[in-house]
Amino acid sequence: MKLNDHRSCCVTQCESDGRKHPSISFHSFPTNAVLHKLWVVKIRRDPGKFFKVTTKTVVCSKHFKPDAFKWTPTGRRCLRASSVPSVFPWSKPTVERPVSLRTVLQETTNMISECTPLAEPMEESDVVEEIGLYDIPLDLDVEADRSI
Repeated sequence: MKLNDHRSCCVTQCESDGRKHPSISFHSFPTNAVLHKLWVVKIRRDPGKFFKVTTKTVVCSKHFKPDAFKWTPTGRRCLRASSVPSVFPWSKPTVERPVSLRTVLQETTNMISECTPLAEPMEESDVVEEIGLYDIPLDLDVEADRSI
């Protein structure tokens, strides 16, 4: 008899049981008071007459994201100490929706309207003066430079 054989997940609507699902791992509540309380909140169970967290109360691996686990040097999968259950039947997976063309056009229009135009268009001579192109001699002899 394996350790998981008698365990079942305490999360509402979860039917994971060690006898039916031997590949699922079961995890006890953390001893850290803050994490313990967070687990209780996340699984939506109120300790009281019908639910009490004991040393045998466990949450199955289905309620943790893949990055909540780490691998030991011996090849065993363990839950990270700071992990919190976050995958439940009542929580929708977060999928990024594609952006519509209308949204892109509207955002682009808003960005363009927020830009302030120049007070006056600049003439070519103003640009040359602004950059300082008058300081560059225009009669350079390219062949002379190659001989150096």
